[in-house]
Amino acid sequence: MSEIDSIANFRDFGGLAAGNGQRVQQGRLFRSGILCDLDKRGQQRLADLDVRVICDMRSEEECRVNPAPEFTHAPRYLNLPIRPGRRLAELPIGTPGVTPDQRADRLQVIYVELAEDHARVYAKYFQEVLELETGASLLHCTAGKDRTGFGAAILLRSLGVSDADIMQDYLLTNETLDFGRFIAPRLKAYYDLDFTPQFAKEVSQARSSFLEAAFEAIDNRWGSFDSYIERGLGMTEARLGRLRELYLD
Repeated sequence: MSEIDSIANFRDFGGLAAGNGQRVQQGRLFRSGILCDLDKRGQQRLADLDVRVICDMRSEEECRVNPAPEFTHAPRYLNLPIRPGRRLAELPIGTPGVTPDQRADRLQVIYVELAEDHARVYAKYFQEVLELETGASLLHCTAGKDRTGFGAAILLRSLGVSDADIMQDYLLTNETLDFGRFIAPRLKAYYDLDFTPQFAKEVSQARSSFLEAAFEAIDNRWGSFDSYIERGLGMTEARLGRLRELYLD
């Protein structure tokens, strides 16, 4: 379950080993899904966690439908919009006979798109993290799975976390996201179909093949991950070193 009940899929993605006996700091890097249901208790929890920057990766349309709340502790709020699925026709989730695995094959294309087409957006997230010398940041989208999951993964990889640990962290969404409460109603509203919590999870869960496809796309498009973070994200050796000074213990 989420650490904050009124926020979908909220969690700290620090604490992972980063080599040389170091670990990613806890209490500085948070990720989540949509914040529109944030209640008073959740507001206080964000303040207690010293969340100073919130990066919202939802599209302009998503933000209009479910606007960000008024935050009582006044963090810096940025919309870094990504509209996923531009390369795809509408996903046939409600078409009779379409299985979750078939839909997953199509969703995998979104991860290739995130890796190849949206480096400038993720560069802005890295910039915000770099400028935050104290306090915490929160990266989020709607479910906190795809746009957010990829963002957290490339940040962890930049900090030296192993691919195995990154994958394990990425797949935690399948345990922390309440698919019945947060996903099924939104699928119903969008497709005008009833979805059981189990079916919502089957068609919306994180899969290792998604993140693997994203990393493969980085290698294909940029030549290597090092080239991606340098040319795509603007992370020079000096900036990367500073990132590690700020976020590794």
